[in-house]
Amino acid sequence: MTPEESEQFEKLQKRIDVLEVESAALQIAVIALIANHPDQTKLHLYLTRYFELHAAPKAQGLLKFLSDEQQKAARDLVEYLGAIPENKA
Repeated sequence: MTPEESEQFEKLQKRIDVLEVESAALQIAVIALIANHPDQTKLHLYLTRYFELHAAPKAQGLLKFLSDEQQKAARDLVEYLGAIPENKA
């Protein structure tokens, strides 16, 4: 690997690290919002509905350009978020 390639690789790795941290922080924020939503049933229905609308084969949605593996990861995350219990505190 040339020095330029090594530098580019390091920059990409740093960016990936930042994206992983941002993703974790966003998940925590979303979990808090879901857990404290006043109408859990409606929220879970909307979450599932909008995911399915974007995942439909002919949809022009957010999942259109994702690989099958990425779409599965997105589905897994939405299912996880849909299973978050209500905060009763």
